[in-house]
Amino acid sequence: PQKTYASISLKWKNTWNCGEPNIDEQHRELFRMASRLANTTALLENPEKMLQYLDKILLHVSEHFEYEERALEKIDYEDINRHKRIHAFLL
Repeated sequence: PQKTYASISLKWKNTWNCGEPNIDEQHRELFRMASRLANTTALLENPEKMLQYLDKILLHVSEHFEYEERALEKIDYEDINRHKRIHAFLL
């Protein structure tokens, strides 16, 4: 029997933009990557490819967190330590 999959759609809302162009683009790219993961049957049916793609997503997230933390430190973001803890928890 043929497998069927549900499709989901992740849509970025411009109200989520923080105003820092690199951070906003990194967030949008994460949405694109997650959407591809959720909607690519080839990934769902091939565990090795899925794990490789998950590694790619984790690398993107890790690099994004590092960039975002540096950017927040530059502007003396008052809640930077909490933000870093959240990042560490997510990773």
